[in-house]
Parts: sequence; structure tokens; C-alpha cells
Amino acid sequence: MSAAYRRECLWSRVPADGHYRLVGGLKTDISELRGDAAGPQSAPARVGDAVLSFGAADSSFLPVDTAWAAWLDDWLSYQQNFGAGTDERIRAAHLMTFYAHHLACVAAGLFLTDGVVPDLSPKNLFVRFEPFDRRSGRPEAARRFHFRSPHLPTRVGADDLHDRFVESLMPAVEALNLRCQLSTGSLWRLASDGIFGAFLDGGTGSAEDETAMAAGLAIVEREGSPFCSGLPRVERVAGTDGRERLHRIRSGCCLAYRAEGGRHCDVCVLLPADERRRRLSALGLGAALV
Repeated sequence: MSAAYRRECLWSRVPADGHYRLVGGLKTDISELRGDAAGPQSAPARVGDAVLSFGAADSSFLPVDTAWAAWLDDWLSYQQNFGAGTDERIRAAHLMTFYAHHLACVAAGLFLTDGVVPDLSPKNLFVRFEPFDRRSGRPEAARRFHFRSPHLPTRVGADDLHDRFVESLMPAVEALNLRCQLSTGSLWRLASDGIFGAFLDGGTGSAEDETAMAAGLAIVEREGSPFCSGLPRVERVAGTDGRERLHRIRSGCCLAYRAEGGRHCDVCVLLPADERRRRLSALGLGAALV
């Protein structure tokens, strides 16, 4: 998702229903979520556009394992907003990363800040795909995933968080594999790109960025994980201006090159390493690439 679509979404109590939500533009800390008299005072993490709320889910939500069957057509159709001339396989590839990024945003923000994570089980986690508030400044058609959990988050380690991601994303992988005939391996790698991106988004400064990157890598490159590609996830490339920059490299292909007028992304896993570095080096000065 482009930077224009990203914002800080932080914790705040919502008095109207007594539950807590992940919302934009409000600053507080996780101690309010737990109701502690005193709690950790670490700065909340930026977690993108996804929303997480707690409490009983109303009829506008469905359990994740049900939602993927009920709303797949709608979610696939929405992906057309990100590029012209896409077929269903391209939209499916984009949806896998898009959804995994939203899911990981609501988990990574809490995990990086306080080491806690909501229940991500597809039977216990509810979801809906909702428009942004009109005051948000987003395009009128822009929508986001809103997750709702009946349980408050609990403290977990990186291994447990990895397993929760795998369990939660299983309905997505199964639905898109069946519908669009993308291999399960490619879908897991696409999901891992969304997860790793969410962790990188969770960093708020140089030290936090390193911590977030390490936490994300521990999940997506865990040995034996369906997320694991064994390929570099990041690469430092010197630009033509002489400055070295860190770039995130995709491990799954979004198939954008197959769209009408499409081309391989500059960080595409299918590009030869030399070509990828040439493109990324040119980007150091904002050069146009052919």
C-alpha cells in the first residue's frame, strides 16, 4: 500500500460501547486497553490503515473462516482499484498480500509495543471490509479491513505469533488456491510479504526499525515455515547519488507484469539480481526506469 494510504492508528478507549479500538490520530498506551493503573509508557506503533476492535461482533462482521467464502467476490473486485487490465489471478495475488498486511498490522503494532497479540484464530476473529470515514481524506471508494476480537490480547512469543498467523491465514490460502489456481506456496510467500511489510511499518525510528525488522524476519523466515523463502528480504543498494538505501525485496510475485501495460516491480523476486540493483540504484535520484 502506498504511503498516501498509510497513517498512524493508535489505541484509544471508545466510550460509546465500552470497547477499545485501534483508531487513527489518537494517542494513548496499552495500559488503557488493559485498564491498568500503571502500565508501559512506550510510544504506540504505526500500524497502517487496519482497524482492530474488541467486544461482541454485530451482524456486519463474519468470522474469518466464513468471510473468505462469503465475501471473496467483493474482495477480489476491490483489487481492480490498484491497477488496470488485471485478471483474477493478478487480483488474487494482490489480495493475498493486501489482506495479510492488514492482519499483520493489527498484530505487529501490539506485539512490537507490548508483546501482546489478539486471538487470530479464524473461528474467533471477526472481520468486515469497510469504507474509511469521509473525514479521513481517502478516496471515496477506499476501504479497509476491520478486525474484531471478543477477547483482549494476550502476551505471546515470536513462535506463537508465527503459528497464529499461519492458522489465521489458512482460509485465505485455501480460498484463493481453489478459486484462482494460484499455488499454495506462492500464496504463502505473498502473505509473508504483507506480514514483513507490516513489521517494517511498525518501526518508529532507527532503533525501533531494527527491532521491527528482526521480529518480522524471525516470523517469515522461520525454518520449516510456509512463509519461508530462503531468499534475501532486504538489500542495501547505493544510489547514483552515492547514498546507500535499504530496500525490501519481494519473496512472492504479485504478477503485475502480466497486467495490461504491466512490468516487473523494481523489487520483484523474478528480476535478475543485477537488474534489480540497477533499477534500485537509479531510484536513488528518482530516475525514470524503462
